Amino acid sequence: MHVTLIGAGPRGLVTLERLTERYRLNQEKINITLIDPHGVGGRVWQVEQPHELIMNSNVNFVSLFTDSSVQMNGPVTPGPSLYEWSKTAEAKEFIEDLHFDNEEYLLKELTIIQPNNYASRSLYGAYQKWFYEHLVANLPDNVHLELIKDEVYNVIKSNEQYVVELNNHFFKTDAVVMSLGHIENFPTPEESSFSKFAKKNKLTYVTPTHPQEYDFSDLQAQQTIIIRGLGLSFFDAVTMLTQGRGGHFTREANQQLVYHPSGNEPQIIAGSRRGFPFHGKGTNQKQTNENDQPHFLTADWFAKHTKPGSVSGESFIALVHSEVEYVYYQRLIQMKYSSINQEAFLDEFIKSTDRTEFIQDSLIEPSDYWNWDYVLGHTNTQNSLVEYLIHDYTDAKLGNKTGPFTSAFDMLHDIRDLVRQVVKLELLSPVDYQKYFLNQFKGENSFLSVGPPESRIEELTALISAGIVTVLKPRMQLNADQQTGKFVTFSALDVPTQYSASYLVEARLPAINANKTTSYLIKSLLNSGIVKPYSLKLPGQITYQTGGIVTDKKVKNSGKGLFFWGVPTEGKSWFTTVSPRPNNNDKVFIDADQIAEKIENL
Repeated sequence: MHVTLIGAGPRGLVTLERLTERYRLNQEKINITLIDPHGVGGRVWQVEQPHELIMNSNVNFVSLFTDSSVQMNGPVTPGPSLYEWSKTAEAKEFIEDLHFDNEEYLLKELTIIQPNNYASRSLYGAYQKWFYEHLVANLPDNVHLELIKDEVYNVIKSNEQYVVELNNHFFKTDAVVMSLGHIENFPTPEESSFSKFAKKNKLTYVTPTHPQEYDFSDLQAQQTIIIRGLGLSFFDAVTMLTQGRGGHFTREANQQLVYHPSGNEPQIIAGSRRGFPFHGKGTNQKQTNENDQPHFLTADWFAKHTKPGSVSGESFIALVHSEVEYVYYQRLIQMKYSSINQEAFLDEFIKSTDRTEFIQDSLIEPSDYWNWDYVLGHTNTQNSLVEYLIHDYTDAKLGNKTGPFTSAFDMLHDIRDLVRQVVKLELLSPVDYQKYFLNQFKGENSFLSVGPPESRIEELTALISAGIVTVLKPRMQLNADQQTGKFVTFSALDVPTQYSASYLVEARLPAINANKTTSYLIKSLLNSGIVKPYSLKLPGQITYQTGGIVTDKKVKNSGKGLFFWGVPTEGKSWFTTVSPRPNNNDKVFIDADQIAEKIENL
């Protein structure tokens, strides 16, 4: 048996481990080829990247080893989580032996990191390299492993096997597992226009890409830079342009965070359509195996909804919103309303057919009513962004078992597997899936629960106060000014206040778009019919392209032994970008073991 794993990030490495452990038991011979042009860690998790860039998960919530919580058929092989590994002498020795360029920073991080801290992406990259070397050192005699640092350009079905084409050679294999990440697309018409404008006027225009690859070496101190987008890539860019340029933060006697410029910072002008940054993640108070339990998307509810299309989009959104509001009022009562019988209130909240009226009739003060327009940034009344940010990080600091808002946002994390089940069972009709899930829920979920650590929100507040960062009001506009030869930006709510710059960054990852991708591999697979774009059939013979791809038995030339999972399948699947979490029956482990089991049974 020969198996090819394409992609050496967390998913590829977990698949490698699952195959190794299964074949350790059955003692059959297997040859495994792991391919990634960037080597172990893939593109995102390289060790030698700006050390100030941090993960978006607590260090003790990340592991590449399975544990007894995982409901799978394969063997459990426990090992240290990222945090547990960081506290071992072996971690220190491993980093010292490899002499990374940022070795000094990594070794210092090992001494100070705590369970609920956010590790640097560099450290996670080092952990992945150690994990790989650990697997290599413990390979059974019947497993042969080869790592190739190259790019795969095509996979072709050949009878019962596949031909894998690399840059300068090819080979045959019995099974292929593709664990790919975000891939650039051909530019949109606007991006093409901005690129031509930038080239003509000798400006810098950065199209959507991975933020760790931003090269700001040609951006001068005090030079104005426009950043479009207020999500995670925005925070990465700002961090690289401030702390990455020698600036630092201190805390005053009143606990206010203050930024001290190095003098090397540019002037940062940022904005987005919404005009508000993603909400910050709250201080973690939960154990790795601890989640808030659902009260609406329950097992009983799923038992009543088994047929595809049996759930309306409006009811799905209402159920998710109810889960979030339930946790908010639960924490609010615990913190502020001791006179309210919490159990009776929440029981009535579940039963109520008009929750707005129920809340208004309760002892909850109007200023504490949950307001979806406010939390989603739809109010367009941005009186003070700083006040908004202060409220956000103050509640986040209360923790995800105490802070009303941050606990409510964290509920979206705790019900992810339930939402994935809704998608997998196709409980929403194609029309409702497109309208309510893809066009509404995904955006709400990202804005509320996929934001940066609360420390980044507090840092942004200090940077605004220091005059380093200016955030536009909502409805950001961006033009190429032919007269001045500069990019110009402003808010549609404040047209007179305009900023011009010769440097523009699209601060977002490339969209998932199979039809526009620049990937030779995905384009080749589409052309050969091994995969196809995942589309929705809407009324009136309208086809809606989700951007994702899919393989199944109906696809021409597909067959056994081909597995495609991760980012390019978004649309058919949902939220595939997370790293596996220990002690939580994590889906990444489950899926990897199921793939390994299917390969074992070929």
